[in-house]
Amino acid sequence: MKRPLAYVTAAWRGGECEVMEQAAKYCRIVYDAGYSPICPMLYLPLFLNDAVPEEHKNGIDMGRDLLRRSRVLVVCGHSVTEAMKNDIAVAQRLGITATIIEAYVTNLGKYNEGELASEPLKFPTTTEEVQALLKRIGVDNIQYEEIFIADYGGDLPELNACLGEYESIDELNHLACLLSELDKSDLEKFEAAVASGEHTSGVGDLINLVENLDCYDFYIGVSDDETLGRIYAEDMELINIPENLRDYFDYEAYGRDMRINEDGGFVKGGFFLPNGSQFIEYYHGLEDIPDDHKVFAYPQLSIREQMAAYKEVIDRFPQAAERPRPEQGHTDR
Repeated sequence: MKRPLAYVTAAWRGGECEVMEQAAKYCRIVYDAGYSPICPMLYLPLFLNDAVPEEHKNGIDMGRDLLRRSRVLVVCGHSVTEAMKNDIAVAQRLGITATIIEAYVTNLGKYNEGELASEPLKFPTTTEEVQALLKRIGVDNIQYEEIFIADYGGDLPELNACLGEYESIDELNHLACLLSELDKSDLEKFEAAVASGEHTSGVGDLINLVENLDCYDFYIGVSDDETLGRIYAEDMELINIPENLRDYFDYEAYGRDMRINEDGGFVKGGFFLPNGSQFIEYYHGLEDIPDDHKVFAYPQLSIREQMAAYKEVIDRFPQAAERPRPEQGHTDR
């Protein structure tokens, strides 16, 4: 089977050996998921000197060329650097799928038995990837059927606190597909909405939030009341301040009043507020997920694998205790 190419990006930190070890670890995970990993960090430093401006630029260009040839972009780790944001932006322009959410799918039955069988699943994903992962962690719909999410990652760490242990794989994939279609400005607005606590009580809420981003405004880089006051007063001209009084005007107090009145707030990256548009609940449940976003399926086992699985189920149950046979009734003749 020909493996699709997957470009690996991450926040590379530490010494050269640590970075190489980290890159190799990520590549192994991507390989196990059924892809051919491409990670420039594994080999470009072997012959390029990043301290030389021309070679630094050539390294970026070579990486971009490899990204263009890839089918998916895999974003690893729990933080996002500017270089990673650039990779995500390039992938979006080229229509390359980026990993938005990472969920550590865990075999619930084995966990209850004291064994940890867990692997990361990167979203958006495919049915084949889900089946392969479930098979690797022993969830075959015979011996073990149930899973839970032990942890979350991906390039939107703000989501981690909003998602629970028993979220639907199909819903997570639907959310990731919707997020992967957003442009950079809408993705930043979504992150701001999540940081402000708007509609974040679960994956269903988050899906509806993506569908209602037009209900919010986000002013990037605005982080204090004075700056906000100047935007409202000077850029938006919501108040007429005579030229000779502008040096004496309290922009900070004005910005604070506007922030409170508009029910807005400062979040990471800027100022976020609802704009008064009606929030419509488009998503009501699994029946609203498009078929091409539904990916959950148990592994397809061969007859031999099925028989082996059933045998293990039988072997796991303790043998029934020997029951005393009832005395046979008899009649004196």
